[in-house]
Amino acid sequence: MKKYISILILLLSFPVVVNAAVDENTNVALYPNRTECETALEQNDDVANSQASNGYYLAGLEITCENSIVAHNPIAPFASNVTCANGNLDPFLNITQSGITLRAGIEAGDSCSTNDQDLNYLADTWATVLYQYNCVQDSDGGTYTSPNNTTNTTANTGTTDANGNEVKSPATGINTYYLALASIVIILSGTLYIVNKKNLFKKI
Repeated sequence: MKKYISILILLLSFPVVVNAAVDENTNVALYPNRTECETALEQNDDVANSQASNGYYLAGLEITCENSIVAHNPIAPFASNVTCANGNLDPFLNITQSGITLRAGIEAGDSCSTNDQDLNYLADTWATVLYQYNCVQDSDGGTYTSPNNTTNTTANTGTTDANGNEVKSPATGINTYYLALASIVIILSGTLYIVNKKNLFKKI
């Protein structure tokens, strides 16, 4: 019995999966197929994006040659996947990184060819694009005003306080995991000590 409890404690000591979060350090890239691009987009937190305040979002683009012109077709676009908790339908949005810059000749509107004998031949390519967004601001950078004409300070979203000062969200993730883990280990250790002191293991 002791052996199994010890193994359980060891297993709890190591997080099995730690999901990467999209932030300013998220890298963009070019991909040879749609599957790899969509796999990269899985870094987005769907739960957080459904009640967003500010942060970063990773979107995708399919880059094709249509009528000799480079065209960009969005994959998981920002507008379809991020909802501002304060109701802002047109938040401030800025591209901080784009996989398009990693290769010449794939900007929308560039000339291209589907003939692989041509110098400007373009095979289908996929790219990721990193956006920074802020629901407290409109797309033009001004302060967002809710439909009832009161300035929105997102007091309930943890973004800014009543004076407009930024309030950081509470830390979550691996630190929270270890805090919960420490509590579990202390409780299990205490229980194990009491059970062992009463020699219950010898009766099993």
